[in-house]
Amino acid sequence: MYKKIVAGALAFALIFGIGGTFGGVDKGAFAVNASAEEMPTSGKCGENLTWKLDADGTLTISGTGEMFYHGEGTPWDWANREIKKVIVNAGVTSIGKWAFSGYKNLINVELSDSVKSIGDNAFSDCTSLTKIYIPNNVADIGDWTFSGCENLTDVKIPDSVTSIGSGVFWGTKWIENKQAVNPLVFINGILIDGSKCVGEVSIPDEIKKIANHAFSGNHNIIGIKIPNSVTSIGYNAFIGCKNLTKIEIPAGVTELSDTGLGYFGDDIISNFTIIAPKNSAAEKYAKDNGFKFVELKKADEPKSSSKTESKTESKTESKAETSSKTDSKKDSSSKKDSSSNAENSSVTESKAEISSKADSPKDTSSQSDSKPDDKKSGKGDVNLDDKINVTDIAMIASHIKGIKALEGDGLSNADVNADDKVNVTDIAMIASHIKGIKALK
Repeated sequence: MYKKIVAGALAFALIFGIGGTFGGVDKGAFAVNASAEEMPTSGKCGENLTWKLDADGTLTISGTGEMFYHGEGTPWDWANREIKKVIVNAGVTSIGKWAFSGYKNLINVELSDSVKSIGDNAFSDCTSLTKIYIPNNVADIGDWTFSGCENLTDVKIPDSVTSIGSGVFWGTKWIENKQAVNPLVFINGILIDGSKCVGEVSIPDEIKKIANHAFSGNHNIIGIKIPNSVTSIGYNAFIGCKNLTKIEIPAGVTELSDTGLGYFGDDIISNFTIIAPKNSAAEKYAKDNGFKFVELKKADEPKSSSKTESKTESKTESKAETSSKTDSKKDSSSKKDSSSNAENSSVTESKAEISSKADSPKDTSSQSDSKPDDKKSGKGDVNLDDKINVTDIAMIASHIKGIKALEGDGLSNADVNADDKVNVTDIAMIASHIKGIKALK
């Protein structure tokens, strides 16, 4: 089976940006040379769950409880090319990680209302999937769950969803359509994507959380104003934002250590300034990292607005209002692009505020990133610094987006699964390695 052959390469995707080649490995290329009659068509997939594959390509999951996470491949993985429909019956409470990832011919998914969580990469790279309706009781959607589903346009997400991972809808037509209407994409109060924002961004008070990698790799933002409604900023939410030089943070945000603020790679962004109340987590973060700190007086604390001021490249009618200013920013040095972008179909078109400055900041080059992993130069070490970390992911993202092409050993190391392609799958595998889910070998 594919997942056994590429053992050690299974991972959940850290993804960002739109563009380039999507899709992971064609698992069929690694299929065991055996007839369907020799392979199982039913069995267990949870303590009290069973699965059955019909001759017409319909896979049905039945029983009660959670689905197993089959790290080396699901028992039906051998039929990934044949599976066209997945039915999850009442009683099943979760969809396991990577359960149907890369099933290129999967076109129909029916999930029962008993499902409460959908695991990382559960349906990533299902390129024939055009619609997905999330059941009403789902609370948690994992990382990169539908990433790389390039033809996905119809998405419905209920109000029950309170936790959304990184890059859930990266690489889908659906997220592109949402970005064309408004550069701030959010679901149930969770801002999941700001990659298309430009200039100075004022986040609206509808937002309560900023998701992991929400703005990561955005070189076009120069300032962020966060309202009092926001209580948490996700992991690497601002990593790789090399021209972001100032941010206003309310006292309600209590954790900033893993947000990537103020860094581009291992280097501090020049003149990076944090504006926040005294004795706040933001002030401590500024002092701990040697950033300039400006006290935010109570009367000046971030106020939220119900409008969106934004400059987007789309000609589509936006519910944002754009105010342009001119300004130029100093070059900042190296940090990493890691982006995951996603959004919800039930998203009300944001009345956010994004003031876009007309002048785009100058570009600078990226070299390294924080949170390094020890690993000798080889697969995954794209910048050849004997480490595998977010910088390597950022460089692959830039390659995919056509920003900066990889060459030589860097290009070779980026092709982690050795399929002669550099795409979402390679990013996913490196991300899994970094997070300790599955080490590269």
